Amino acid sequence: MSYLNPDLLILDLTLRELNGAEVLRRIRKTIPGFRVLIYSGSVNVALILECLKAEPNGYVDKTEDYEVFREGLRAVMAGKKFFSTLPNILQKKLNQKKIGLSQREMEVMQLVAEGKYTKEIATILKISRKTVEIHRTNLMLKVNARNSADITRHAMRNGLVE
Repeated sequence: MSYLNPDLLILDLTLRELNGAEVLRRIRKTIPGFRVLIYSGSVNVALILECLKAEPNGYVDKTEDYEVFREGLRAVMAGKKFFSTLPNILQKKLNQKKIGLSQREMEVMQLVAEGKYTKEIATILKISRKTVEIHRTNLMLKVNARNSADITRHAMRNGLVE
């Protein structure tokens, strides 16, 4: 008897028996490192969030151009993460909550990652330099960073900034 040994599962979220998020959770329990690319046209935000919590390797919305789908396939097969527009926004929110960042800390992280200095951040966010320093200090403690480069690396590694 021959067994299939696939490298990748392309999974839709809307299935007859189980939803795709439940299928993904079961796969993660039995084969944790298996690559899964979600390819779905679902507009159910709760279902998309449920799916993202199960940590797929990628997500491409069916409304995206075919080239985006191909790019997603290539990225996931190369061991990278890939999320198209809407799921990318939702993934950032999930990652933000996972490490306990406030919205303002996220904004400061984004601006630090863009290379902005404290004075510039204060001007952009219309807050005092002291307040920026407090947010930066809290942010550094939460992500275990020693400097701006560490903040930027953490943000990029966790998909919190582009």
